[in-house]
Amino acid sequence: MRKAAKRKVSYVITHNKDDHGHLLGINSLALDTTTFDSSGKPGGVLYSAGRDGVINSWDLHLSLRERKIPKYNYNNLNGIEGKKGNVKDDDNIPLHQFSEVKNWEIDENASSSSQPTPKSTFRQSFQSHTDWVNDIILCHNNEALISCSSDRTMKLWFPHKTSIPCTIGYHTDYIKALAYASGPGWVASGGFDKKIALWDIKECRLAPSTSSSSGNIFGGLSERDFQPIVTIAETSPKSSVYALACNPSGSVLVSGSPEKVIKVWDPKSGKRITKLSGHTDNIRAILISDDGELILSGSSDTTIKLWSLSTQRCINTFTTHSDSIWSLYSDHPRLKVFYAGAKDGLVTRTDYSEYEEIDDGECVAICKENAGIVKLVALDNKYIWTATCSSSIKRWQDVPLKKDRINLSTSSPPSSTSQNAFQIPSSSLIKLTSAVSPPQLITATTDSEVATIYSVAIDEGHNDIDNEDPEPVREMADHIIEGQHGLIKYVILNNRRNILTLDNNGEVTLWDIIKCVKVKVFGKCNIDEIAQEINTPESIPNWCSVDTRIGALTVHLDESKCFDAEMYADEAGLTGDVDIREDQRINLGKWVLRYLFANFTQEEIHTYEAIQQQRSLMQQRQQPGSEHRSLFATQLNVNIPPQAATSTTFTSPTASNQNSTNSKANPPMAPSPTTPLAAFTTGPFTAPATTSSQQPDYFSGPHHLNSPTTSPTTPPVMLLSLLPYNHHRPHLLIRILVIVGPPLAL
Repeated sequence: MRKAAKRKVSYVITHNKDDHGHLLGINSLALDTTTFDSSGKPGGVLYSAGRDGVINSWDLHLSLRERKIPKYNYNNLNGIEGKKGNVKDDDNIPLHQFSEVKNWEIDENASSSSQPTPKSTFRQSFQSHTDWVNDIILCHNNEALISCSSDRTMKLWFPHKTSIPCTIGYHTDYIKALAYASGPGWVASGGFDKKIALWDIKECRLAPSTSSSSGNIFGGLSERDFQPIVTIAETSPKSSVYALACNPSGSVLVSGSPEKVIKVWDPKSGKRITKLSGHTDNIRAILISDDGELILSGSSDTTIKLWSLSTQRCINTFTTHSDSIWSLYSDHPRLKVFYAGAKDGLVTRTDYSEYEEIDDGECVAICKENAGIVKLVALDNKYIWTATCSSSIKRWQDVPLKKDRINLSTSSPPSSTSQNAFQIPSSSLIKLTSAVSPPQLITATTDSEVATIYSVAIDEGHNDIDNEDPEPVREMADHIIEGQHGLIKYVILNNRRNILTLDNNGEVTLWDIIKCVKVKVFGKCNIDEIAQEINTPESIPNWCSVDTRIGALTVHLDESKCFDAEMYADEAGLTGDVDIREDQRINLGKWVLRYLFANFTQEEIHTYEAIQQQRSLMQQRQQPGSEHRSLFATQLNVNIPPQAATSTTFTSPTASNQNSTNSKANPPMAPSPTTPLAAFTTGPFTAPATTSSQQPDYFSGPHHLNSPTTSPTTPPVMLLSLLPYNHHRPHLLIRILVIVGPPLAL
């Protein structure tokens, strides 16, 4: 018989609740320009996903108007002349055929150059992931948001609804990247488990036990409703997925990995179509044109390559950066205008949309961050938002495209100020070269390793860049969404209750992980010296583990050791009039668990009471001696324990217990899920607890439930349907009751 898997309970101690900024670096950004505000027009919403496991949304307060003229002419989106091959007509579908959102643009008339753009304000926060959030994407008219995390889960969020997030998929390792095909309605996810999974979020089933009366078609979804429609598994040790991209019609899916090759997949069959070689290092970013014909890839080898899928060759190599390329962004259907962010913090914009030859285009150094650009998004060549390992998000003013600068200069009256406003310093321009790689064709039937003849050093065009680094046009950010200081180091003191932490600002703080409060702030000092100064010689067993991976103090309670630590009750810092014996002890793990699950157990009691009352009414309606008994009444045969003589108030573990009765109870209330006396140990080494309640209390006895003398009663079906079922381990509720203690007689 398979042993039941052990469970772990974790809780996070937050700080600065009034400050909604991220605690650690930002991993992903998503821009929504379609959500309407109180004015009846969209003002722009920016979503940010951080290493603190949090997804925030910010109101941008931009002046937007409905686009009257398409931003790009879809009838004139040809490829590079003489280099475009034949593509199937079914795959050559532009984005506007699948566009789910209306096109909105910045209202130039409403935006005055003399008035600064309004600052972004906090809108909403989501926290359901327990580790880094690595990528987010918007889908379904920007009404839904999908996130992937290092906790190996994918979650579906509804920012404009009150529904809780739904877990729609799992990987066996970190999930790194997402890609969304709006036409067929699937999302692709790739991670370090060397797998790419496709999840159908358009035709998924509704959970039978939940209705979607709120108007949200996903309102009743559960985890069981989502299974991958296609799974692509790789076996190479370097095939971890770092980048994913697909076209809107979902006809082509491409991935990048440390294998230094771009792999092209057929999403329908899950088979590899071809692979393109030419990069000499990890491929960190990938974009694909709307028709599925062109691919733009950024690599740690400092180059950006433009590929043609019809000819399966590299069209051009852009050598505009001197450091690893970490991020790419483009809203051009043929990728003729794109932004690139590098490890050194430089952000460039390349534009060859009005030219037949790429080297006639323009590359401008827009800005430079203090750290590597993990993610960037742009809007209408007006603003750029950058995310780095810093907890802050910066907004930069973009510069007009070359064609727009020419139009502005000719339409404006001649003046020195206007001429200077439309000019870009030559020191901010980076020369584009036609660095074309040799033909690199590897058919789908090739099983051999990538030919090294095409993986030689980077093209000689890289030497054409000036030795001096380009000077960015923008020296300072237009606006900063400030983040918080996250925790990066901790020291557990000997009492196993207090923790010293160090944040990324150098500040040392003392925490109480039982009260879940900040005890003292020492300021900027050496954490090891403070630990030696305040540490006590006592020795308490390890009853929990701690980490600061998400920038906050996270406490983990493991089922195998969370009951190993005790402390004397008179040293627990209890408040209020509590009568305790001199040598009574409190089990720390039981005390914390009682508090964590207080609301849960109380709600279960109320649920059982309601079901029991309904059962009694149904039994009264039945005729005596009837041979046909109600199946529902049989399933609701649940015994409810008698109520405690005194009332129960749920407070913090150390808060004073207020009793509304005048009884002289000792202590003044029966042990409840939050009273510390309920965690008293009455083993052979401690004196028994003094209480007036005669009710059996799991937390005052052994750590495991005794075998019942009578057969257990089956819990009601109504309650069981609320929790996920797994054939390989006991029910989640039963497992929680074994750890915390039974609020009811099951």
